[in-house]
Amino acid sequence: ISLNEYVDLLNTYRDDNPEAHQAAVDHASRDEGRKPVNCGVVAVKDDDDRLACFLGAKTHPFAGEEFFDESRDLYRGRHFYLIRSSLIPFNFMPLVCLDYIYRDLATSNIQIIIERANELYLQSRQHLDLLIVIQCNPKPEHRAFWEVVNGFYGEYLASSPGVRNTVTCFCNTSAESTLPGTHEPDAFGASSVIMSHRHKIQKLRLGEFSIDSFFDAPVSRLRFSGASRLFHVSIAPFHEPDPRTSRVPLKVLGIFRPTKDDGWEKLSSEEVIHGTAEK
Repeated sequence: ISLNEYVDLLNTYRDDNPEAHQAAVDHASRDEGRKPVNCGVVAVKDDDDRLACFLGAKTHPFAGEEFFDESRDLYRGRHFYLIRSSLIPFNFMPLVCLDYIYRDLATSNIQIIIERANELYLQSRQHLDLLIVIQCNPKPEHRAFWEVVNGFYGEYLASSPGVRNTVTCFCNTSAESTLPGTHEPDAFGASSVIMSHRHKIQKLRLGEFSIDSFFDAPVSRLRFSGASRLFHVSIAPFHEPDPRTSRVPLKVLGIFRPTKDDGWEKLSSEEVIHGTAEK
């Protein structure tokens, strides 16, 4: 969307985004209202039914979004949101695509997130439970994402108690998605959920999802098919301290496919295991 449209959204939810609103308004006032913005929204309803909407703009553009002409350059966000629950110790963060990737280790977004998660752990013994990465291209299987996953759940983990039990969800587009100039099938990869190897899951391949190690990274990866699906997943907010436990902090409770009347219908166990006729 354009920066002017982004400012309008921030105006609507100004109480939830005061700092992001001020930064965007200041930028748009310099006659840059048409500058493109790649953004995401987190909608959270608290226990008194108040709906809060937090808007975050992408901070790291890829090469195609960077221009010498500043009026065409992607607007770069300056905020990440850590959502914390006061009723149960469940904490999560959303990121937009390449915000998960580090340009260099010293100024890496992901390194800063790990440091903040460690502070959270040392102050309250709570973890970063869920990290959500919303993306389209490059695909989650790209080498750049593998490298960060490998570090996040590998070498960093020894000194990073705040992310030891973090579940990372790569929310990608489906195989039905289209992008101008891209026509090959499965161009965008597939959505997946990644957990530390401390929660090892047996490898398998079913019609609707598979489980592997993400090319020998120190993780268990639940990788979904490319079909358009709605996944009902439960993430446990509590983690067993006993390292011998076999408890897994993730359960797939249901997989739904779209219906002709814009609804959703749940797949049967047989369809989940063997796939559906439409595939």
